[in-house]
Amino acid sequence: MHLLIHAAEDFAGNGIRGVQAHDFRLLARARGALAPELSEIPSSETKRGAAPLLFAVDAIERLFPGTFEEAFRESLARRTGTSIRARAAALPSLRYTRPSRGWTRTLLSLVEGTVPRARFLLRTLFPTPGEVKANAAPDASGLGLAAAWTRVLLGRAGLGRRGRRR
Repeated sequence: MHLLIHAAEDFAGNGIRGVQAHDFRLLARARGALAPELSEIPSSETKRGAAPLLFAVDAIERLFPGTFEEAFRESLARRTGTSIRARAAALPSLRYTRPSRGWTRTLLSLVEGTVPRARFLLRTLFPTPGEVKANAAPDASGLGLAAAWTRVLLGRAGLGRRGRRR
């Protein structure tokens, strides 16, 4: 389940890494078709938490058919809307096969509801200090971390780019 949660995050962000999908295939070869335990998804988040998992499972299944048990896939599908499943199924599975521009719009099409979409946009635009520390300034703290946070925010807003094309 831990690997699947990370695969879901990767699929939502940029697509699954080939080696990551292959890990699932190796597990399935060793143990048979996979059916991770869904009890790790809190009941209040079952519907919202199932959709990213389904997207990743479907992407892996497109690459390596028979990796997951059909009953497991169907249990995730029952918790996810039909139209949103169709939009996710149209996305390429692997990393670096997606457009580099307009990705936020694509991800927004996978979020159901106005409030969750607004929450997604806010989380996308405004980085958390932990995210900045992990990805942009691992040794920063205090004022240095605040400056790094500002650089990331300006970069996301398109204001911090150097050498902009005319």
